[in-house]
Amino acid sequence: AGGPPPSGGRDGREVAVFSHALAKHLPVLLATRTVRLPCGKDVVIRQHQQREKEQIGTGGVLWEAAIVLADFVSRHSAEFQWQGKRVLELGAGTGLVAIALAAEGADVLATDGNPRVCEGARRNIEGAGELQGSISVETFDWNSPEDLERVRAAGPWDAVVGSDVVYPGNA
Repeated sequence: AGGPPPSGGRDGREVAVFSHALAKHLPVLLATRTVRLPCGKDVVIRQHQQREKEQIGTGGVLWEAAIVLADFVSRHSAEFQWQGKRVLELGAGTGLVAIALAAEGADVLATDGNPRVCEGARRNIEGAGELQGSISVETFDWNSPEDLERVRAAGPWDAVVGSDVVYPGNA
């Protein structure tokens, strides 16, 4: 019943785990991923499919931590009272967290260090449709005193959020 065990294992009981560390070596990723926010809004996120060729890095992919944070801000909206709050997002990547925050009424400055990643985030945000709050997307290079001053001057911020902001390859 069920056919032969999977090949590659000693006895077929091993579990093959997909690693996102390996994903950067894959030539092509899924073009889109759809995420349903707790408010019922479906958000289609377009990913950069050929990151190395496009020189996008990790920001062009929707990582699970962003999905978890988007879900968290939505599920805890009554607790955080996002409506009208000014939120700075670091490492916005594909824009999902900013979309979730704006869906709850926050005014978000979504930032990323890669201008091409910011372009992709803008496209995803435009595709998200009408949101209660607003989103602006800007490049923010943490090593740039000018960028730091610009983001600081745009504050004050009620909250600063980020998911998968650093990882072993850039930490």
